[in-house]
Amino acid sequence: MRSVDVSSVPVDLEVVGEIAAGAAPDRAVGPGEAIRIMTGAPMPPGADAVVMVEDSERIGDDGVRLSRSVEPTTAIRWAGDDIHAGDEVFPAGTLVTPSVEGVLASVNAQVVDVYPRPRVAVLSTGDELVDNGAPLQLGQIRESNKTMLAAMLAEAGCDVVDLGVVRDDEAELEAVLRSAASGCDAIVSSGGVSMGDYDVVKAVLGTIADMTWMQIAIKPAKPFAFGRLDGVPIFGLPGNPVSSMVSFELLARPALRRMMGHDRLTRRSIVALCDAALTRRSDGKVHFMRVNGEFTDDGRRPTRWLWCPMAMASRQAQKLPSCYYAATTDRSTH
Repeated sequence: MRSVDVSSVPVDLEVVGEIAAGAAPDRAVGPGEAIRIMTGAPMPPGADAVVMVEDSERIGDDGVRLSRSVEPTTAIRWAGDDIHAGDEVFPAGTLVTPSVEGVLASVNAQVVDVYPRPRVAVLSTGDELVDNGAPLQLGQIRESNKTMLAAMLAEAGCDVVDLGVVRDDEAELEAVLRSAASGCDAIVSSGGVSMGDYDVVKAVLGTIADMTWMQIAIKPAKPFAFGRLDGVPIFGLPGNPVSSMVSFELLARPALRRMMGHDRLTRRSIVALCDAALTRRSDGKVHFMRVNGEFTDDGRRPTRWLWCPMAMASRQAQKLPSCYYAATTDRSTH
């Protein structure tokens, strides 16, 4: 309808047609006329506003009584008013979520360049590891690192290739690693990276891969190894579960996110208040201390933090992301 025709209400107009979504108007709107229109349908010539159906009343078969005045362009969306020709719809590095896919479809972007999810192999090694639920024998422990790292890799957006538990056999391990390098984009292992360790992983990788074995001034996660096997990056994480988790978060996860084209490589940092001192001894290292955070009643800032002792490592690993890490140095004040 024309906004001028509803400058004084109530007013009765003649209904001269109907336009459904997906249909095209077949006539113009003249003085004293209205066309019933559905959401998403194109505006007919001559019309410059829409009155909601809630403000209308049918009068017979071809009449309508409108009880609300409207300004020109009321309830109208112009074609292309959300995105204009030449606009950047999404910058490089945008994560393709369902909502992003919907917007791309709306602008007929049927093919876009993306970074594929990396295929990442993860494995545990050791005759002492039990992963089938069987009773533990003397000297055996439950496998946990691979399970944890596989979940962390999936959460980071990787396609996980679970290589299982590889026994302490150099020939078997070499075959598994070479197979992984031929079909994966990266390899993650845990254990056997400490100084002085003679471990099957270290012995094999030191022979078949170009590796660098490091001691980083952080705690936990001091030992770390990185290298390439046939061009495929290998991340050697410590065997301690907490150290393995921290080194993955600080070192492996950012590198894998870079491979996926992300701009933000690390998790978002949070500034918070400690309700107790984070005690530590002076050793020249940066300590990443596990803390639990909670929000105050106003819901704006996490203010109460609790220190998690090393003995609770396994329990805290299961509480991510409610478990955070507070970095402290020799000069830190809390």
